Order: sequence, then C-alpha cells, then structure tokens
Amino acid sequence: MFVCMATSAVNQAWQLARTGGTPPDKDAVVQRARPFGAAIAHAGSAVLLLVRGDKSLATYLLTPQTRSGEQIASSLASAVSARVQPLDEMPALPDTSVVGWLEAQPRDQASRATQWGQDPTEVAQLVRRVMEPGQWVAVSMRRPTNGEVRATRRWFRHRLQGTVTHYSNEAETLTVSVFGGGDSRDAVSGLLSQIAASLPGFDVETRVTFSGSKAAPAGLVGVGVLAGSVAAYETHHPAVGVAIAVPLAGAAALEASGRLPTRGTMIRRALASGMVPLPPRRVLPPSPPRAERTGKDGERIQARPGSWPLAPQSFVLAPAMVVGLGSPHAGSASDASTTAMRQAPVALLDDIGPMVGTAGDDNELVHISSADLWSGVAVIGIPGTGKTTLVQNLWAWNVLERVRPSEKPGRAGKHNAIVAFETKGDDVAGWQKWVAGLGDLSVLSEVGDDSTPAINVIPEEGTPSERASALANAMVYAFGDGEIQGRSYEAIVSMATAALSCDLRAAWDEAQLPGDANPINAIHTMLGGYGDESAMALASSIVLQAKRSGDQDHLDAVQSLAPYFGAGSTPSNRRTLTESSRNKTKLLLEAGTWWSPSRSRFSWGQALAEHWAVVVNTGPKPGGRHVTERLTDVLSAMLLYSLRDAIQRHCAGWQREGRSVSIFADELALLAKNSPEVISWIRDQGRAYGVRPVFAAQYPEKLRDDVRMALTGFSTVFWFRQNVPSIATGAAAQLSMGGTTWTPADIVNLEPYAAILLATVDGQTQPPVPVRTYRAGSVEQFIVDQGYGAGSREPAEPAVVETSGHPYRSGGWQ
Repeated sequence: MFVCMATSAVNQAWQLARTGGTPPDKDAVVQRARPFGAAIAHAGSAVLLLVRGDKSLATYLLTPQTRSGEQIASSLASAVSARVQPLDEMPALPDTSVVGWLEAQPRDQASRATQWGQDPTEVAQLVRRVMEPGQWVAVSMRRPTNGEVRATRRWFRHRLQGTVTHYSNEAETLTVSVFGGGDSRDAVSGLLSQIAASLPGFDVETRVTFSGSKAAPAGLVGVGVLAGSVAAYETHHPAVGVAIAVPLAGAAALEASGRLPTRGTMIRRALASGMVPLPPRRVLPPSPPRAERTGKDGERIQARPGSWPLAPQSFVLAPAMVVGLGSPHAGSASDASTTAMRQAPVALLDDIGPMVGTAGDDNELVHISSADLWSGVAVIGIPGTGKTTLVQNLWAWNVLERVRPSEKPGRAGKHNAIVAFETKGDDVAGWQKWVAGLGDLSVLSEVGDDSTPAINVIPEEGTPSERASALANAMVYAFGDGEIQGRSYEAIVSMATAALSCDLRAAWDEAQLPGDANPINAIHTMLGGYGDESAMALASSIVLQAKRSGDQDHLDAVQSLAPYFGAGSTPSNRRTLTESSRNKTKLLLEAGTWWSPSRSRFSWGQALAEHWAVVVNTGPKPGGRHVTERLTDVLSAMLLYSLRDAIQRHCAGWQREGRSVSIFADELALLAKNSPEVISWIRDQGRAYGVRPVFAAQYPEKLRDDVRMALTGFSTVFWFRQNVPSIATGAAAQLSMGGTTWTPADIVNLEPYAAILLATVDGQTQPPVPVRTYRAGSVEQFIVDQGYGAGSREPAEPAVVETSGHPYRSGGWQ
C-alpha cells in the first residue's frame, strides 16, 4: 500500500488559555465543534499541539495565516470556552529521543463505543494527567476527500452491521493523525494509547508505531504542516513513478535495499525538522468489505471485512472527538486562566469619545462616551494590572482635546480645566509627559517641593467666619468622623476666624513670635501648640489690632476668641477646650512652607476660571521634603474638598455653557478614605457644574461602604483583576445585572492590561465587554490612534497669567 500526505501551508500559531475555573458544558462543546470542523474543511488543514513543560502544559493551534485560519481559531475557542492569542513565532517541537504515532489495526470483530453523554473535554483532562514534562502530542487535521468519506462510511456500515448512528456519518468529519514524543517508547506508547481510548465514541483498534518499526514503504510522501518554518512543501521521491507501477514485492525490495524510505522514516525526518505531517492519503484504493453471500453456482462466498479504508495513520473523526484536546481547562496542570473575550456592543465601536482599547477576536476599537463622562469613570484593580496607564490615557485624551478641539458632541475642547491628584509621588512625570508632548500648558504643585506653588486650601472669598468654617469642614472631611467635632470644631473655627480677620504678619511681629506667620501656624499657636504664653500673646495682639482699627466687622471677628482668652478664662480651661484640636494642626504644619505666604501659590478658583491643567503631588518628592503617609492622606482629602468648594462657587451652569472640570485620581482611598461626601456630590450633583471624574482604586475593600458604593455607582466602570473573593464576587454581580452571566473567575483571571468594561452611552447601560486596554507607543501614535490626525503638534507659545507675581508657564512656575 502506498500513501500520499496532503500539502497545505500552516504558518500561524495561536495559544489557548483558560477563561474560567471549570470546563464548558459538554453539550455546548458538541454543538460548537461543528463550526470548527467546517472551518478546517474550508481552510484545508490545522494542527493541535500540546507541549508539557516542567510546571504547566501549553496548548497551541496551528492554522493557515488567512482569514480562514482566524475562523478555525475562533471556532475552537468558542467550542472549549478558551481564549486564543496569536503568536509572533511558530512553537518548536521539543527535542525528544522517541517519536511515535497511532496506526489503525482493526480486528475482525468490531468494537463498539458511543459518543452519547460523553464529555469531549475529558480527553484533555486525561492528557494533562498522564503527560510528563518534555512530552508533546500533535493532532494534525485536514479536510477528508470525497473518496475517503465514501470508503470510510462503507467500511463502518459493514463493520457495524447496519448501525445508523455513528460519527462517520456526520457532515463535518475530519481526517486526523495523532503523533507524540517523549524520552521512552513505553511512555509515548502509554500516552498515545490512552488518548485513543479516551476519544469519545472512537471505536477503531490502534497500535503505536515508532520510527524504525517495520512498516510499508512510503512511495510518495508530501510533508505539509510546518511547526517551525513558514510554508509547506511536497517531497517528490525519485521512486514515485516506479512505485505506482511496481507491485508490492518490488517496492519491498526497494525498501530492503534502502533506496525507498519507509513511511516511518519520512515521518521521522519531517518531525526532526520541526514539522508535523498532515494525515496521508491512500494512493491505491482499499479492498472493499463484502457480506456473506451465495454464488451463481450455489457455492457459499464468505464475508470479508475489507482493508482499512485510509492510510494506516489516518482516521476519520467527528469534530467533537477532537476539540476536547484543545480544552485548556485542567486544573493546576494547565497554564494560567484568562477571561474569555467577547464582542463589544455596537455603540462602543463608534468614535464617541476616548479610545480605551480593543475587544473581541477581531480586535475592534472600543470607545467610551465623552457625553456620559459627567456620570463618572471608575477604574478598579490591584497593583500591576494596568489601571494607572488607563487613567493617564484618559488624562492624555483630555489634553489632546484641549489642544486640538474636535468640536464633536459631548467634548469640551479647550474649555476644560483638568486636575490630576498624584498621591504616590512616583509617577508625576507620567502626567506631565502628555501635557508637554501634546503641546499643552500645565502647573505642577508638590507638597514636598518648595519651588512649586502651593494651592490655597482656605478659600479667598467670603467673610473670615465663612472662610474659617470652610477650612474646618475640609479638616473634618479629611480626618474622618469623630476626629473633629463639638469643642474641637468650635475651637478651630474660632481661632481661624480671628487669624483670617487681621494683618497676621503685623500681629505676629507685635507678639514677638518666632517662626512663620501663616494661618495654620497661627491657629496652632492659639490652640496652645507652643504653650499658653505664646497663645495669649498672639490672641492679645490680634484683639488689639481690631480695637485700633475700629472696624466693626473686625471687632466682631475677634469676638470668637472671647471664650478662650476673655475674662474668667484660665490656662486650665483653655487646655481643656483646645487639646483635642492641637494634634490636627500639628500634622498640617508638617507640610512646611505649603502654608507660608512667602511661597508662590494659586487658588482653585483661578485654575478653574482659566481652565488650567494642574498636577498635584501630595506624596513624597524624590530629593524633596519628607512627606508622611498620614500627611498625604489628610492633605489629599482637604485639597479635594476645597476643589469641590471652589467648583460650587465658580462653576454653576458650566454644563449648560459647554465648559467642564475633569478630575483624575489614581488612588481614591487617599482622597475619600473617611467620608463619601465629596464623591457622592460629584456623582449626584456635579453634572450641572460640568464635573467629569475619573477615579481609580486598588482595593475597594479599603474604602468605606458608602464611598465604595458611590464609586461603583459611576456609569462607566473598568474592572481590572481582583484577588479578594468578596470583591471579585461583587464585581461579577454588578456585571451580571444586565442579564449576561459573569463569574468571579472572570475577574480573577483577567490578564494585565485587560479589564471588563461596563459602559453607558446616551444614558443607556451597555452589555459588559472584556477590553485589552490601550497602551500608546509614542505621543505621535497616540494622536493618530485617538483619531486626531497624524504627526505631532508644535507646542503653543506659553500663556502668561500673573498670580501673586509668579507667571504660570508650561512645565511649572518660573
């Protein structure tokens, strides 16, 4: 018997990964396997390759590098609930000392097996249990010829004596060969034999043949499937013309003389070259089966089973018998799980706002709606998952829109003040690079760097009493419930009202006090932070200044000091009334020159009115003043509170006017750890003021329940990977509210820079979709990818705005 191996180019590799904790439903696998078989029939060929490493097993699919090849990969992924990722290189077959393959060796008496009720993915479970490190299995598949289909069905019909339900009768059958490699014949034989035994419904007896085993000559051999190079080829042996005409005895003589290689030799050579042969075809037709009958002369003609209708190492199988090998669901032996990619809702494919990544097998570009940004963007994920990159990409898109206004609906263009809160201190450059690269202007304010301007936490508008109350309320928000209340709150308001009503520098000098004359230091002094004598001296100086001025408002303001320094007060009484407040102002003074009038500064009001881009670093500054974690927490929260206060004062009606203020924070826990007040206001009322928040959180469980509810209540939520069961369960529950099914495993198994997006478009919640979040290679590429044209924009001439004598310029304060 002579065989011919089909020729086909298989030069694209895909790797499969789990998308959940459990295998898919067995009935779904059988149903979805049919398109897989149809896709191979259309493309011509494919190979499943399993390679066992020291700790895990990798599953690959090799296809033609065509659209048909992509359909094969997509169909297999759908069938076994896996994710396929294209690879840049073809995987190489491991270098093993023994290579074997399955060959048909049917007995006269047919064996029977059934597919009914069997789980196709069980074969993958078995393979992963029995495979040893260094072993591999390759299943090459191709479209069967019409002759193969007819001959196989005829052979099985005779063999099974009228059985109608059989896999050979299915429409999308495949011609398959199974190869394996390892370090010993026993190991490879055991592996391949168990695979044959586990294929659901497979009812052909087999043996395992190795290179060097006695086998029929190859005659005409073509090697088609490449697993290490790029194209297939067909080897035309010089003896081909002779082999077809010469009887088998002559071919055997050629084989014995070494001039005609055996089938095993040719397979071995192909595999040694890193190539997996496609299932071969018979050249000479098989002897057909024959039922027992009576001849013309009445003689009894015995039945015969007929010869195996295919080449010995070729089998016709149903797709459901094969796809199970591609299932990567096999517990600890398999590679890491990932989340299944799904197609994005159509509404997210239009240019409705910033492009945030790709989705689905076709890598379609996904956008979120700029018109819905007022209702907030939440980015939630543990460190290292890519959430910071996403937040800064959204910042960069806002910068780009400021510099190159698109004038599309829902976009504020240059009428957009943008503020970024950096709390870790290690990624200030990440915010600034986009401003500088895109040609915008920005100001950097760092608590730990005296050369940068400070931001007025105390509002400049209002009476001393109103301004003092705003400061005290910011402190209450920052320090949390119960920290500042009752007498403590009243003491801070009283001291702040007095300090803000006078010429503090003059009062400080008159009291002959050392140190800096700033409101926080004055409040701390009058609270007894430097002793009762200093407190009395400053309070007396402020009261005397008011009396000399004769201004009634001034006199009314200093009346707030009477309960502490008036008639009948004593050092003991003062200490009782003020001691719970002093540790709060003491912490604030750790910010050093941040409060000093000698340091350049600006107000939130000015930044909003003139649509500035502001980066605030409340974290440590390399080489700068030490900033403790506690101070970062408190100052961050006070700055957010004071920003909200300034928005209420300056931004009423901004949404109606097409103006906005976009707020970015990479770690919400430091801005709103103790109270939901500001976050809830932003979500519920910020829209009318043009507020568009983008807030990220690493560990939502660190947030108060009401803060976490406010954050996850934003209309657009990106869920990056989580590793806390309760958080993953909550995320899955939120994603499933719209009717689609999500599990905690979908959250846990997300890869880095992948998130599940729950978005809103025109107020309508869209079905959740896994997204590979966008990462720009360069500023120029970012401009193009976001749809703003090619090339980079030359930076504009820096605008100059006078603030306290310090011009605001690109890159900082000059």
